[in-house]
Amino acid sequence: MAVIVVGSGELAVRLITSLESRGDEVILITPHVRDAEEFALEFPRTMVLSGDARDPAVLTQAQAARADRLVAATGDDAENLSICLLAREAFHLAMVAGLAGHAHNVRLFHALGIPCISCSEIVADGVMAALGDRPVAVTR
Repeated sequence: MAVIVVGSGELAVRLITSLESRGDEVILITPHVRDAEEFALEFPRTMVLSGDARDPAVLTQAQAARADRLVAATGDDAENLSICLLAREAFHLAMVAGLAGHAHNVRLFHALGIPCISCSEIVADGVMAALGDRPVAVTR
């Protein structure tokens, strides 16, 4: 399966590691040239591109038309939503998913039919688990 990951940092490292370990082909798009160079060295099996994934030319270069899935995991909720919509509508990816830094934005992703998780909800659940309390799912 070919999966496009958009983002950088520790989250991208974890996603690439997990996806590669299960045998997926991974294509990473990161906006920073320096990050792209570092990821290319760390993950030689991953195709790494530097660019703005909201640009159709960048998604074309990432071979989005033949990809099975895309995960938009940048630090910007609006950017993640834009990337998911472009990938789904222009490149016909059947499965796109986004990351929301702010829990209130999850509803917007869901209203547009895009699976999304909230960083703040995950962190809150993790803190509650570390405190020994049962995590509580909060929906807004």
